[in-house]
Amino acid sequence: MACCGQRREVLATTGLKSAQAVPARTPTRSTSFDDPRPKAPPVAPRPAVAPPATPFGAVGLRYLARSPIIVRGPATGIEYRFFAAQPVQRVARSDREALLRTGHCSLERLAVG
Repeated sequence: MACCGQRREVLATTGLKSAQAVPARTPTRSTSFDDPRPKAPPVAPRPAVAPPATPFGAVGLRYLARSPIIVRGPATGIEYRFFAAQPVQRVARSDREALLRTGHCSLERLAVG
């Protein structure tokens, strides 16, 4: 029975690199480096968020902080988005008191028009 070391020696002296020859892979016409999956359409920028509809009338609140915040009105469930670039938002009257109690907002007179 031959030892593993003797087998390696035989392979090394005969110049064979392996017991089995592996055929080289040749590229075909269908071989491509491109991703075969369909390309996704470009994503359009999101439109600006319209101010929420305010049932029961609206009042203006000025956001006093600088970092953006999203607040849900406890009475209406409407999401209000406050940020430094647009600090004055229309808020439902029924949500006004709760938002003023946070200390981050003050009343603001809304322009009529």
